[in-house]
Amino acid sequence: MTRLLRFLKPYVGQAIIALLLLFCVAGADLAIPRLLQQVIDQGVARHDLAAVVRTAAMMVAASIAGALLSLGNTALAVRVSQSFGADIRNAAFRHIQTLSFGNLDRLHTGTLMVRLGSDVSSVQMLVMMSMRVLTRSPLLIVGSMILMAQVNRQLAFILFSLLLLTLVVVFAFADRALPLFRSVQVK
Repeated sequence: MTRLLRFLKPYVGQAIIALLLLFCVAGADLAIPRLLQQVIDQGVARHDLAAVVRTAAMMVAASIAGALLSLGNTALAVRVSQSFGADIRNAAFRHIQTLSFGNLDRLHTGTLMVRLGSDVSSVQMLVMMSMRVLTRSPLLIVGSMILMAQVNRQLAFILFSLLLLTLVVVFAFADRALPLFRSVQVK
């Protein structure tokens, strides 16, 4: 996998921008519950309609900003992953062209097609998901836990314990599923 990172090098700048946009999206997503808390605490509880309208407008602005930033993140993540995949396919194809006829007979066309198709698509999807879901979810979890600890420490401790239990279950599932995936890949 580390050898594939050299194909990502030309796109590091775009990948960093995509990740920065993702940080901002997570921030906008985490701002909504805090703003809702302000609506309830400062607007509804005090019967202050102006505070409700002002904070609701801020919530709408945060949602719109989050959506626009998410579009930018997605566009960059797709561009980086597609370019990365195309570079890998080109390099693999060039390498296949240098193989001797004996090697081509031994490797079989089907195997080479899988390498150029499915395997590259899997790595390409991993790159895209790394700049989207695989980074966003931990950001939201950590940010939510921080916000929750500010509001109610006991509830944050309970949810943190449940989060750890969930991680144990996920890793146990992945530990069992990975060998099955490898055997399917070999077949």
